[in-house]
Amino acid sequence: MLRWTPPAGRAAPRWLAALSVLGLGIVGSALQGCPGPENPYLPYPEPDFEEFVAVVQPILARSCSNLGCHGDANRRLTLYSTEYLRAEPSVPGTPLDDERVTAAELAWNYDTLRARLIDVQSADDAHLLLKCLDPAAGGIVHAVDTIIFYTPDEPEYVALRDWIETGL
Repeated sequence: MLRWTPPAGRAAPRWLAALSVLGLGIVGSALQGCPGPENPYLPYPEPDFEEFVAVVQPILARSCSNLGCHGDANRRLTLYSTEYLRAEPSVPGTPLDDERVTAAELAWNYDTLRARLIDVQSADDAHLLLKCLDPAAGGIVHAVDTIIFYTPDEPEYVALRDWIETGL
């Protein structure tokens, strides 16, 4: 192992000692902040996966995953669906040509949405849900002229809210 030693008769520069202490502090802080069994800072929500597949994924496919919205791989929230963005290129005669989303695509969509539920106390306050709702009905601005639900009474809004609630 190579070691740096100061020239004879000279002490190591103070900046090197400070840098060493700083480096140990950063590494220690990073390790201390890592969630794990001993240190779960924020629980990772686990809404019902079967309900996601049966109810939520079809809503995403109809309302959210088109190429102009979240079916774009360059968006912060990227969603896969059979009609638009796919995780793998489609080759004629492969299962990607049928009307099913692959297990990997479902897992991506599920994990992407549930990651946005970290630190959510109530489904009614979930940013994920509020961005879909018309601001006139209590939602928040999503994108220019993009409103998915006009009232919180719409069946698909209620279905998304109920799914979110299963993970809280």
